[in-house]
Amino acid sequence: MIISLDKRKISLINPLLYYLYTYKPGETVVFTIIRNNQTLSFPVVLGQKTL
Repeated sequence: MIISLDKRKISLINPLLYYLYTYKPGETVVFTIIRNNQTLSFPVVLGQKTL
């Protein structure tokens, strides 16, 4: 489950999509997720936006 994007808390998919569209392709963002009861953070380089 995704819980944050660059320290912005995410609880629904719509805010996540909104935040993603504020970045440009090639920028790096940090996703924080919960997997198997562990909190993990990792950088992701964004690709091109598609419709």
